[in-house]
Amino acid sequence: MAEYMETISNTFFQIILPALITIVLPLLVVLARSVTKKLTEKLDTETRSTVQDMVNSVVSQGVAYAEQYAKTQKRFAQGQLGGEHKLEMATRFIAVEAKKYKLPDMTAGEIRNKVDSYLGIGTLNKNFIINEESDENELNTVEPE
Repeated sequence: MAEYMETISNTFFQIILPALITIVLPLLVVLARSVTKKLTEKLDTETRSTVQDMVNSVVSQGVAYAEQYAKTQKRFAQGQLGGEHKLEMATRFIAVEAKKYKLPDMTAGEIRNKVDSYLGIGTLNKNFIINEESDENELNTVEPE
């Protein structure tokens, strides 16, 4: 019986275990790489999303700053600032804030595009609200048959 157990033990350690290691180890490496890649992609997506949210916030702050400054100038200096001047102010504000928060570098053209996009979204939202209100008014004025 002892000889039989020794034969099984030798067979396991000399043939079966090395074969298992040869098969299982590469599978574990592939699995580890796959899991690492998925985690990296997820973290990268979350990071990009966070950076985009920060950029959007800085852009909205820049537009608000320029608008508020223009209102103040109009009130105190009796002069109205044009859209180009407000755009320049917003662009400078956004560039400074982006650098302060270590956001990706943006050219003046990219900043202007983001400001235009922000203003366009505001216009779309405003038009949507107006259309919704007019639809409600039409519904309220329609006589039932």
